[in-house]
Amino acid sequence: MKCLKRLAKEDRALFLPAQRALESDFYMDNVLSGNDDLEKVIRLQMQLTALLKRGQFHLRKWRANDDRILSHLVEGKTEELLVLDKGTTSKTLGVLWNQKEDSLQYQEKESKFDQVTKHTVISEIAQIYDPLGLLGPIIIVAKGIIQQLWTLNLQWDESLPQELYSKWKTYRSS
Repeated sequence: MKCLKRLAKEDRALFLPAQRALESDFYMDNVLSGNDDLEKVIRLQMQLTALLKRGQFHLRKWRANDDRILSHLVEGKTEELLVLDKGTTSKTLGVLWNQKEDSLQYQEKESKFDQVTKHTVISEIAQIYDPLGLLGPIIIVAKGIIQQLWTLNLQWDESLPQELYSKWKTYRSS
């Protein structure tokens, strides 16, 4: 990240939109950016590519919700365009992004546990990945179940009482 920030500072005047994207739209090795104006997006794409090329960084794995953005890749760079899958979704920051619908999607994992215990419930809840906080209303219900588990003083591998078991099954199926 330090290299990217330095690159942004060195060429600030030449690549102002790209400089802003370097400073605020990068997360680890992913850049997530956009605009309502297609021409501005294409200009940003070209500026980011040129600016990062100065530092020997080559952007690849392009995804867009408008095919016209992908058609403006610099000639000879299309080999670097990596199609992640034939479907319409790709992972962005660990969350599925459907670029055709321009929507974020979450996949529910099947429970790998046969018995429902304090241990298995907490384990499943801990696996919910929500870096953007969009699942807050769903996670708060799960945290309420965790709170009930602790107030009941259940042992780690003890089965849940029927009332809490029903609540957990309802939560998992919704």
